[in-house]
Amino acid sequence: MSWVVFSVFLIDVLLQFVFRSKGVGVENTGISFGVYKSIDWLFLAFVLVLFFLWMRGDKKIKNSLGLSMVLFGGLGNLIGRFATGGVWDYISLPLVPFLFNLSDTLISFGVISYILGDKWK
Repeated sequence: MSWVVFSVFLIDVLLQFVFRSKGVGVENTGISFGVYKSIDWLFLAFVLVLFFLWMRGDKKIKNSLGLSMVLFGGLGNLIGRFATGGVWDYISLPLVPFLFNLSDTLISFGVISYILGDKWK
């Protein structure tokens, strides 16, 4: 299942650059879903590294699908932020009042999966 998470991560990074070049979507300088717009990408990278090291240190956590989703979702957004100064949000749903990307989705489903005990494995 982790290869699926990694594939979604790669697809999102590619789609962020493709949709940005076409002008489809909006730039998001926040974390996830546009929250905390003034946060620096270096701080986010530091937090992501700490999160990764924490995951590596605990065998139970290391095998968590939910935390892997959060890690790769964060990495996908961090790459976009590092390369262009902001994450590109390109998914718009009729009933949702904001745009998002696949990395945001990975983060959201990862948190839900972890809270529910990774029962989706």
